[in-house]
Amino acid sequence: MSLEGSTAEGPGSGALREWVPVCLRAMVVIMVFPAAAMKVLDYDGQAAFFAEIGVPAAEVTVLLVAAVQLVAVAALVVGVASRLAALVLVPVMVTAMGLYAVVPSNVAVLVGSVGIVVLGSGRYARWRLDTETVARITGRGVGET
Repeated sequence: MSLEGSTAEGPGSGALREWVPVCLRAMVVIMVFPAAAMKVLDYDGQAAFFAEIGVPAAEVTVLLVAAVQLVAVAALVVGVASRLAALVLVPVMVTAMGLYAVVPSNVAVLVGSVGIVVLGSGRYARWRLDTETVARITGRGVGET
């Protein structure tokens, strides 16, 4: 039996590396968008709920969280700086779980967001924020300080 041509990662790992982040992006979008939309559509109810669970400046915080979630969702849908968008959702989910409750949807969004941060954007990303992109934007070579 020959191991020639096999890799330590196994067959199909390239496809998994490309498609798992796409699935994670879709899952996070499907779960975060309705919550963000409700913060806008039912502003008074959401502000009252935030105040009830002890969120300071509930009226402002609802709008701030809704804006963060909507911008993150838009970035994840388009695939623009998906890692950054997912990273921004992590403290939102941790705070939600700390102030309210650890519910399955928040855990799923947290795990999905961390997965995107670790794995990247996957296929169909329009713009990736990686070291080469940062180097081009700042005018520095990769590894320069």
